[in-house]
Amino acid sequence: MKWEVPREWRGQTCVIIAGGPSLGDERRRMYSYDLTELAYARLTQEPEPRIITVNDSWRLFPMADVFYFCDASWWHQQCASNRRTVDGLENFTRAANRGFWVTAGPQPPDHPRVHALNLTGQRGMEDNPRALRHGSNSGYQAIHLAAHYGAKKIILLGFDMKPAADGRTHWHAESRPAQFDQTVANFLSHFPSLAAPLAQRGIEVINATPDSALKVWPCKTLQEALALKLKV
Repeated sequence: MKWEVPREWRGQTCVIIAGGPSLGDERRRMYSYDLTELAYARLTQEPEPRIITVNDSWRLFPMADVFYFCDASWWHQQCASNRRTVDGLENFTRAANRGFWVTAGPQPPDHPRVHALNLTGQRGMEDNPRALRHGSNSGYQAIHLAAHYGAKKIILLGFDMKPAADGRTHWHAESRPAQFDQTVANFLSHFPSLAAPLAQRGIEVINATPDSALKVWPCKTLQEALALKLKV
């Protein structure tokens, strides 16, 4: 029996942190101010926004509620490399044993902290809380997961869906498959099939990724999306 997503976030806001280059450059240890704002929101807003990280972005926000990945190969690579968070305070081994991990890929890792869901197709939205549609990418699946949790507003960070001006495809330096442009074009083609089901369920999605190629949902800054009031 697959794990069933509980509707614990009913009516709340969820921020999803994906891997796009707008979140920074690992080589220079420079990261988006959005992550500082997000940490501030977690301290000052009630209820605090829930957070899902996607794949390597667990290293950016190790205090997230849920760490999502879709490929078992990614998990095993992380175990082998045992990378650390960007502040160097926690490695993957510790995060794996402490965090709440969710996956919907085939042959999920046999680990007590990993909660596995089924995949039931490529496009649209699956009503069964034990399953997701995959949309050919982890970001799509993470949005689907947030909806299963009951989130009323979903905010997207790091959903660039295109390279940075310097050619970087992710905030981190991990290698990724070739043919990035073709891969991302495939990703983008699936998101519209998720937009209508979310809207029908009254779920608002806001893309807070600067200059994102994903145009399915309205774009705002993270501060606007969170209605965050910063002290001057």
